[in-house]
Amino acid sequence: GQTGFTKKFNQLYFRGTPNSWGTSAMALTANNTWELDVNFSGGSSQRFKLDVTGNWSENYGDTNKDGILE
Repeated sequence: GQTGFTKKFNQLYFRGTPNSWGTSAMALTANNTWELDVNFSGGSSQRFKLDVTGNWSENYGDTNKDGILE
């Protein structure tokens, strides 16, 4: 379960092209470590963001394309 681990967010969701930008809940597996298995096609158009609330009000992506989530 998710109890006992340190976390900044109560939940975290994966949203991107592999799941048609739906909300796939991620699992808290260690302190501040969220995981989810996702299959990308390998195409250059694949994109994703991490959504804290599931309603886009707080989300993180790589805005400036430097490989770091903002």
